[in-house]
Amino acid sequence: MLVSFSVANFRSFSTEQLFSLTASTQLAEGHAAHVVPIGECGGVLRTGVIYGANAAGRSSLHKALAFVKDTALLTRKGPGTGRTPFGQNGMRSLPSTFDLQFLQSGKLYRYGFSVDSERVAEEWLAQTVSNQERPIYHRRTLSNGRVEISAPGLMDSPKLAALVSAGVLPAESLLASACRQLKASELGEALSDVIEWFAIGLSLLTPESTPGMLGQSLANDARFREFAGDFLRSCGTGIDGIQVQREALSREELYATLPSSLITYLLSQRGPYQASIPLPDDAELLVESTASGLSFHRLAIQTTHSNPGGDVTVLALSDEPGETRRLLALVPALYQCSKGAAVFCIDEIDRDLPPLLVQKVIEYFLATSSQHPCQIIATTHDTQLLTRELLRCDEIWFMEKDSRGASHLYSLMDCKIHPGLARGYLQGRYTAPPFTAEQLLGPPETVNCP
Repeated sequence: MLVSFSVANFRSFSTEQLFSLTASTQLAEGHAAHVVPIGECGGVLRTGVIYGANAAGRSSLHKALAFVKDTALLTRKGPGTGRTPFGQNGMRSLPSTFDLQFLQSGKLYRYGFSVDSERVAEEWLAQTVSNQERPIYHRRTLSNGRVEISAPGLMDSPKLAALVSAGVLPAESLLASACRQLKASELGEALSDVIEWFAIGLSLLTPESTPGMLGQSLANDARFREFAGDFLRSCGTGIDGIQVQREALSREELYATLPSSLITYLLSQRGPYQASIPLPDDAELLVESTASGLSFHRLAIQTTHSNPGGDVTVLALSDEPGETRRLLALVPALYQCSKGAAVFCIDEIDRDLPPLLVQKVIEYFLATSSQHPCQIIATTHDTQLLTRELLRCDEIWFMEKDSRGASHLYSLMDCKIHPGLARGYLQGRYTAPPFTAEQLLGPPETVNCP
């Protein structure tokens, strides 16, 4: 679970901005199931919802997390670090800094790094034990390009110890990404936890994200198929169930479906393997390579609807409205949260969804994930979520820009809270109004707010 994330000098962020999911001790309200205890450190929230006007910087937070994940897992192939500093003069020469606290395998870690456009200036990893941080490693790049690493928590791994002693780490690469190819037994417990959290525990969904291999998952996993049907049914879509039609394709049909260059590539790959290729009409091409040969199947997702007379109508997914397809794209995230630890950051969760359906997504997540340490962090405009019946006040955050174009992030807990949260947001009581709603609802009241 993500406990906190801070970022400075990246995209629309100039000074350091902190997003925290630590549960406030000031709240005496309900929603106890929204908090996961983390021992001596208090509790961490299951949800975080970020509001702000268009271009306020909500997506910058999502992109900052994506940059951290990619940099921690992938080795840079081109020159430099690929960071995007804040655009004002004087900031491009300064480093961008990222710092996260997260839970993995029941342990609380702090991981972060500072990079300029050419190299990694610093990188650090520590574990919090009994409210004290114990350093795992700290690296810094000297002015001559040499990398120095102090790693008291990595000396139990001979390969890591040798890498640290050699000091051959590239200046533009993180230690985490450079060590990712090592086996878990060679990484040591702490670094292995960090890489696993970024690779598996943290997922980021953009408004354009589509669930890869959804048809294959629905076809092969009866529990997932049942979960998807229950979710769509609970959202009032009129769907009773979901199924997958599987149809074998001949070589002639295959060449009529895919470019010949792609078919040549697939035929050249050694098995066994499975691959899923998106097709028009929301269908998928399932490629399976086994010892007996290569096979190709078209997977078409279908929905079932019961009619008053008892008949059942079967529709192709492409015949369903856009909101149904968007809901289905969120099902893998909800399903993973219902099974175990997971963190999903969803940018513009309300894209293509009416307000009541966004609320249904959050309600379904909270109802089905209560037994697991998982989170959904979402950016949105949807004021339907701005109610204390659904969310705690410390789960609600706001983003706005100042006159320099710099984004500022703060919690509803930092504001004077009014009973009508949604109306107050539209009037600009907590942040700049997202729309011109103040013309309809009247002028905003004056409150003490950042």
